[in-house]
Amino acid sequence: MQGRRASGGDGEGNDSEGSDDTEIDVVQDNLTLDRENWGDRLAIFALPFITFFDRRSHNAAEKVAPFSPLISKLINDGSYLRALLGTLTLAFPLIGVLLGAIALTTSYGIMTPPWALLLTIAVLGIFDASAGFAAATTFIVGSMITVAVQTGNFVSLSQLRTLMGVMVIAIGPALLTTAFRTLRKHPAFDFNAWWERITDLAVVPFMAGWSASAMISTLPALAGLTLNVANHVNDFALAIAAAAFVRVLVEEFAARYYPARLNSINPDEIADPPMIQKVIALAIK
Repeated sequence: MQGRRASGGDGEGNDSEGSDDTEIDVVQDNLTLDRENWGDRLAIFALPFITFFDRRSHNAAEKVAPFSPLISKLINDGSYLRALLGTLTLAFPLIGVLLGAIALTTSYGIMTPPWALLLTIAVLGIFDASAGFAAATTFIVGSMITVAVQTGNFVSLSQLRTLMGVMVIAIGPALLTTAFRTLRKHPAFDFNAWWERITDLAVVPFMAGWSASAMISTLPALAGLTLNVANHVNDFALAIAAAAFVRVLVEEFAARYYPARLNSINPDEIADPPMIQKVIALAIK
């Protein structure tokens, strides 16, 4: 998975690969804000516990980027939520782990969670990709351990493809959508900025819903099996689109009313990885 900086302007991708559900392009949310608003001055942010991960998550996103742009993106994706809630946002990955564990116990040996649980995980991943990653990782690792214990063998190639499909569904819509169009931007104050935000509210849900429906539709082909989840493509498309719509509004809210906190948590710029990392990522692709 290849990392590249966010482009300027409206943040639209400069190639068509971002819309291909076989790849996930990682685009970092670089942003510099130099304002302060009432949200930044709330008394709750004077508590060390609430701000404990602010600078640490910022530094982690920068340090990890040269080795894994994907992990860096996962860390940074929820910065807008940390600007609003601080350390309380750790609840989202914990919820993801819980959902992954529940999905594991209710999948009955099938390499995909029940469709309602998978949909919940995908919606959670729209708001915070790290939470979707935590849920999918819990389910994938648990499924591989279960197969190894029950059969004494590693998962088959088709099972492995299916599990990777679960991961793509958990984090893919958020990463593909932000690769296509930048969500994290300066708050809208003039006509052009508001027009950009209105465009976000139209384009982002469409891209998120479309990518989710494409991923769900191809999951049976990855598994080589008829899966019940494929009967709920429209449910996934509508729910993911609605979640993406809400995320655009929350991103705007954070940038407008918590700009200083968002600026301190979200890196101003994340450097491109070295050429060797790009070569390795291309080989994996």
